Amino acid sequence: MAAIMNRTRFGMQETGSTTRVPDNSKARLMYYLGCVSGLLGLNEEEEISNLTDYINFDKLNNAQTEKLVFWCLLLSPDVLEGKCLFQNDALCGDSSNNFFELSAVSTTLAVSEDILIGGQRKHVRKIMTCTVNWITKNYLTPILTFSVMRQLREQIAQQSSQQLAIEQPKPVVTEQPQPIYITIQQPPPPDDEGCCHCDDDHAWYSCSGKGCGWIPFLILFWLTCGILSIPCFCILWCFCGDD
Repeated sequence: MAAIMNRTRFGMQETGSTTRVPDNSKARLMYYLGCVSGLLGLNEEEEISNLTDYINFDKLNNAQTEKLVFWCLLLSPDVLEGKCLFQNDALCGDSSNNFFELSAVSTTLAVSEDILIGGQRKHVRKIMTCTVNWITKNYLTPILTFSVMRQLREQIAQQSSQQLAIEQPKPVVTEQPQPIYITIQQPPPPDDEGCCHCDDDHAWYSCSGKGCGWIPFLILFWLTCGILSIPCFCILWCFCGDD
């Protein structure tokens, strides 16, 4: 529902004050949220009040910064314009923005009595007029900066994960060496018989295949046989000659 405020019925009553905002995207978003949340009384909520101390913007951690961007998108100028936020240079005076109570609007404006924010109806407590430059400086530029930074972080995280997957060392499969079998021919066992060796491949009376210990015995054997064979030969010759 909208209430029509006419300047012929109500007098001018400004409620704003001059402030200096640090030239920082986070600080300017915190300042913007503080301005627009006060129009609906949301600045009384602890979650939002912790996000509007733009003087100490550097104390805001990453999680709180994400909440800040969330609330600024939820209370964007597109949502509030024509309801409790109006671009009106004449009502801003010497400032780039100004605040007015509902009962003190200096011109005819269609002001909504309540606004649907995040599925809940919020009552409009005051209105704010601003210039296009104020919206650009305190909302459009910083919110675009954070959007670009978020996209860059997401791209870097994605590239890092892909690079990590590429550089992930693959298991090295080593080829097991084939065993090499070497046949070593054992040398014949040493001849423990020594000079008494007698080879079975030769006759017992032959000098071949005999150790040096057998040679004297064989020589003696052959000499004995030779000596004994002479008388035998003579006797045999005598008997044979008489006949």
